[in-house]
Amino acid sequence: MDTGIRRRVSGWAKALGPGLITGAADDDPSGIATYSITGASTGFSMLWAALITTPMMAVLDGTCARIGIATKAGLMASLARSMPRYLAVSLAILVGLANTFNIGADLDAMAAAAHLLVRLPQDVWLIFFAAVVIVVEVFFSYRRFADVMKWLCASLLAYVVTAFIVHPHWPTVLLSAVVPQIRLNGAWLTTLTATLGTTITPYLFFWQTSMTAEEQQARNKDPKMETRTLSEVHADANTGSIFSNLVMFFIIVTTASTIGAHGSANIATAQQKYKGNSDRELAYKAIVEGDATLSGFSVVVGRVDDQTLDYFNSHLQDIVPLFMGRLEGKPRAMTYPFIFQYTEGALFVAEAYHRKGWEGVNALFTGPPLSTQQIMHPEEYLASKQPLDPKPPPLDKSIAKKFKLLGEGSMGEFDHNILFRTWLPETAAVEAAEHW
Repeated sequence: MDTGIRRRVSGWAKALGPGLITGAADDDPSGIATYSITGASTGFSMLWAALITTPMMAVLDGTCARIGIATKAGLMASLARSMPRYLAVSLAILVGLANTFNIGADLDAMAAAAHLLVRLPQDVWLIFFAAVVIVVEVFFSYRRFADVMKWLCASLLAYVVTAFIVHPHWPTVLLSAVVPQIRLNGAWLTTLTATLGTTITPYLFFWQTSMTAEEQQARNKDPKMETRTLSEVHADANTGSIFSNLVMFFIIVTTASTIGAHGSANIATAQQKYKGNSDRELAYKAIVEGDATLSGFSVVVGRVDDQTLDYFNSHLQDIVPLFMGRLEGKPRAMTYPFIFQYTEGALFVAEAYHRKGWEGVNALFTGPPLSTQQIMHPEEYLASKQPLDPKPPPLDKSIAKKFKLLGEGSMGEFDHNILFRTWLPETAAVEAAEHW
């Protein structure tokens, strides 16, 4: 690489900071949910919006960055200096409420995602993530916090990679990106408003201004750090805006090519979708994690055919004893469901792929399995054999007067398997639980 080009690239990379982090923060859990719903419900019809929101976001973030440099304070402090106190206080309250709701939505989405991986109650995860955020905000220095956040931005590239894995129809994607489509119906226009509002969101202006001011203060205190020029500040803001909208673009492409392409616009967590039926919820989680595991395997090996699929299945079985050894002594009710999602789920998805390729895998989400029994016996699901779904009798009135019903759930073959292992050898427990 030419020395001059290498120097410019190095200078650009060193200039990245508040602008990049602010852009990445726009793709927060609640934003990702909005973009996912956009792709699932409207297909590729809103991809062109990224071409409009990118320059809008770059200009606004660049302006906020300049305010931070000039005033050496956050946006709220700058507003308080230039308007009556009552108006500044009113704006502060509105921003505080909006940010509180936004943070609450983000924490809830993070807790729901963590619950998919480890079956701790979602409220436990919510408290955990809130505590982590408070500790980081209060006890970490700005410099350490910014450095960690800058590297965490790279995790959002997973959405870009996923878009290529699901194989969208690229000519349609590119056409939709440059040719605006407008649909004059309430649902479509509401979704467009939500997408624009999520991308050009007010809290980013406050974040950008405050982070730029703090960055400038940190550089002034450290003689080893050079003061950033305005061109570097704008390069940082522009990079963050482009990165943010690029991620938005590929999230919409991914959900439009998967959920939207199969006629389902309803996005909900497994807990919401199958509330009150933990067995069905676990079955749904198994196809999600199984799909992710097989997709990751396909990226590593480059292709999936009968030979590589046999390798995948055989080595997946070898992983189970390794997992069990690491989790020895832990409660079965927690460890077994965790392993089940990745092992049995991956084997189930692999069987669907073996029969009909990626189309067969995508079809699992259109008509997902209804029980862990189907996950453990994929041949029955693929033969359209439905599991029994016995309905419990109504609670006896005499019992209902003395006790309060706190909740209901379902035990499928997998839960019975765990229960029977308490008293029976593994082989006997498997046989006893089969087809429950």
